[in-house]
Amino acid sequence: MSENIETAQSDKTNHPIKHKLRVGIFLYPGMTMLDAYGPLQFLAFVSSFETFTFAKTSTLLPCDAGVNLQPNYDFDNCPPIDILLVPGSANPLVQIQDEQVISFLKCKGEQAQYITSVCTGALILAATGLLNGYRTTTHWAYASVLAQYPQITFENKRIVIDRNRISGGGITAGLDFALALIANIRAGLSFVKSLNQRKSRS
Repeated sequence: MSENIETAQSDKTNHPIKHKLRVGIFLYPGMTMLDAYGPLQFLAFVSSFETFTFAKTSTLLPCDAGVNLQPNYDFDNCPPIDILLVPGSANPLVQIQDEQVISFLKCKGEQAQYITSVCTGALILAATGLLNGYRTTTHWAYASVLAQYPQITFENKRIVIDRNRISGGGITAGLDFALALIANIRAGLSFVKSLNQRKSRS
């Protein structure tokens, strides 16, 4: 898990640029702490990931566990995000109805390489339109809510991977989700590396 996982992007001169993949985890009041901090515990061990949290404001946020969470960044100073992670909560409606939240996540998601969620975080992403045309999962008790988004296909699975959209179902699925995310990225980068090696030999 500690092996380097780097991404190669291209600048305007098409020269490869290597940097750590920036994992941005969205925090908000009332969220399920394990949905965010479970995956964070795994992702933090990947040396080539730069994992951080962000929220609408930089103030302390109460979570479902009765403790306050301190985000690293707020919307005003949030750095670029390569992997967007949206955790769930028992009631994500406040976030879904917050136009500033939806607009910000949509903007960051459109620039990200991976768009991911745990539990009802998929409902928040659904409101942004970032899951349109993709398969996803959420906690089974909220499947009927996800059905209100006809352009999204719900799959009742623990983990669903559809191209660069990765989602985990229930709360404890967040741990499996983190491992699946890491494995998926490593596999993709290994394939790209193999192609580059073949090109250099030709």
